[in-house]
Amino acid sequence: DLGVEVEYDSVYEHMLENKIGVSLPGDKLFGWPDWIQGVEYPSDRNTDSQMEVLFQLESEENLPYMFGDLGIAHLTVSPDDENEMAFSWACY
Repeated sequence: DLGVEVEYDSVYEHMLENKIGVSLPGDKLFGWPDWIQGVEYPSDRNTDSQMEVLFQLESEENLPYMFGDLGIAHLTVSPDDENEMAFSWACY
């Protein structure tokens, strides 16, 4: 989405695609999300606009719950509708 293109020298480097940059794991409010299986912004059901990450929850960091195999959950909100939210998670 930001126009950055990366060339990979190996299949292993391609698997680390979502780890390039300054995205950090852990619980956080706003900031760059740490996508485990690739970028997964949901769309607003009414306007089809891309939702924005409000909060990221890492498995068993401050909440005693594991999202799959050491997964990370994301709470996203619509920029167009304050009542439209989504909760999703992915794991390794």
